[in-house]
Amino acid sequence: MKKSITLLLAVLLALLLHVPQVMADPVTQFPFSDDFEGESGWTFVNGSLTNKWCIGTATNNGGTHAMYVSNNNGTANAYTNGNSAVVYAYKEFQLQADAIYSINFDWKCNGESTYDYLRVAIVPQSVNLSAGTYLPSGLGTSTVPSGWIALDGGSKLNLQTSWQSRFSEFSVETAGTYKIVFVWWNDGSSGENPPAAIDNVVVNEVMCLRSTNLSANDITSNSASLSWESEKCEGWNVQYRIGDNDATLVSVFVEDEALLLLSGLMPATEYQFRIQNVCGDGDDDMSGWTDWTSFRTSCGTISQLPFTADFENVATGSSYALPYCWNRFNDAT
Repeated sequence: MKKSITLLLAVLLALLLHVPQVMADPVTQFPFSDDFEGESGWTFVNGSLTNKWCIGTATNNGGTHAMYVSNNNGTANAYTNGNSAVVYAYKEFQLQADAIYSINFDWKCNGESTYDYLRVAIVPQSVNLSAGTYLPSGLGTSTVPSGWIALDGGSKLNLQTSWQSRFSEFSVETAGTYKIVFVWWNDGSSGENPPAAIDNVVVNEVMCLRSTNLSANDITSNSASLSWESEKCEGWNVQYRIGDNDATLVSVFVEDEALLLLSGLMPATEYQFRIQNVCGDGDDDMSGWTDWTSFRTSCGTISQLPFTADFENVATGSSYALPYCWNRFNDAT
């Protein structure tokens, strides 16, 4: 009799370990936001693996809580790299086919090169997610299975120990219930802590679309004409900077047309610019920023002497290209 009871308890325990930890109704109202400070209603598919998703206080990007992978039930945002794991955290959303949605979330994840990483995707409700030690077919560093939609920029997220922010817009072809899924995978060999952590998830229906087809034209040594394509809106916020240096950031509001002439630029210099559509007066009436688009001003002429070039920060050897604005006439022989 004791053996039967023990066997029954073991079976029940095994079943419980494979049941998702939290169940909740699909989200139907937008915007949805979750900073994990209260009841979140995320479903965890952890199985009986050592490295698993949880919500706790081991790390955060504001407040006291976040959702993260842990090897000790949430005490630490750490993983055991010798134990392989594929685990999922997801929440269901009711999405319409004629709508555009956006997701913004904060993340960090160190891991290991192309092996231990975070992926984020929209997944049909019918897809069965099962914890294990191997990635599902089609899910890799830059691919997702058929029917999934990547929300991470189309590539793995890892090798970052400080908090990063990710913004994506997406739509679905068929109305229905979908899962927004955070996937952690580690292959069971080497790797560095911390594993994946998520905070400040915001999902919204987009009423103000982003601009497209950004370009820089009529480029001279000190000017450029910026243009973009856009849905009808009240205006555009434009930001530009030298390279990726935010200390040089300049912000301009453009109202009449999707065009901006920049002057007073530096010769032979790389610039970046991005656009935000303004559709109304509130924060919700603005689009997300576009990705940065780069252009380089032309070389111009040397009009003042003395002219100095010390070539101290240039790669050496004839196999490397010369610095911008310099040309080799005798093919290095």
